[in-house]
Amino acid sequence: MSIAVILLLAGLVSGLARGGKLENIGKVDFRYSWLVFVGLAIQAGGQLAAEFLVPSLADSTTGLAILGVSYLVLVTFVIFNLRLPGAYLMGAGMLLNILVIGLNGGMPVSLDAVEAAGFDATDYLETAFKHELMEPDTKLGFLGDIIPIPLIRTAVSIGDILLGVGIFLLVDRAVRYAPRRAKGRGGA
Repeated sequence: MSIAVILLLAGLVSGLARGGKLENIGKVDFRYSWLVFVGLAIQAGGQLAAEFLVPSLADSTTGLAILGVSYLVLVTFVIFNLRLPGAYLMGAGMLLNILVIGLNGGMPVSLDAVEAAGFDATDYLETAFKHELMEPDTKLGFLGDIIPIPLIRTAVSIGDILLGVGIFLLVDRAVRYAPRRAKGRGGA
């Protein structure tokens, strides 16, 4: 389970614990919310294709282009929703990830970090659509997946953490959403 999903769930719990309601999420004026689903579907579809249909997609410019399109769609959603809490953090996290992925042809993954997190990623990295092994010549490696999280057996990047914290803030606030009331003419 990714750090973003865990922080999304934590945002739900936090918002509910502080008096929010799930139905409040539907009251938030998300602009072009469908972009999130399209962007994630493109990424998931690319990963599934690389794992089960076209393994060469993992190491191709086509795979990188598919990943780029998915990020473009997700960043577009963030841009249209910058007024919402956490949006700037989500955007910053995605931009950091896009930068390191673009420079390296995939998200560099530190074997030391994944071993510290308690799993062996070599099989996964062979068909990974988005990730690649961090090498000595990796550019901006400090932006790669270098932070081990043993609790969920994964390694994440600084960008992932910023994205996750932004999602937490957005969901927490959305659950606790209360629309502002317009003042009437009578001073009410």
